[in-house]
Amino acid sequence: MALFLKLVAAGLLVASAALSARQGWAMLQGRPAVVALLEPLGMSRSGQVALGAVVLLGAVGTLLPATFWAGGYTSAACILLILTLQLTHHNLPGAAAEVPFLLLALLVLYLGHPLARY
Repeated sequence: MALFLKLVAAGLLVASAALSARQGWAMLQGRPAVVALLEPLGMSRSGQVALGAVVLLGAVGTLLPATFWAGGYTSAACILLILTLQLTHHNLPGAAAEVPFLLLALLVLYLGHPLARY
């Protein structure tokens, strides 16, 4: 059973890191979908680049056992920031779209890094 949980944790970890890295890279490049998401929330282009860099660092951090916790909490905090901005601007559908990603980041943190020796 422990091996099954480690495989599930590894799959979720890779999926979460890939989604975060994709979103962070899109923020750094200034893709139109990301600009359309963040500009109505009051985030400038420099803020988008900074947030994209932090999201990328969080994604890479979650992949490494030594920095798993810092990277995981960074990723969750970035998602929570976007969710909070959505709620501040009364965009409930946008906030609801962020909830599954926050739950995925928290589930990955709960399961822990599959290669770590606790």
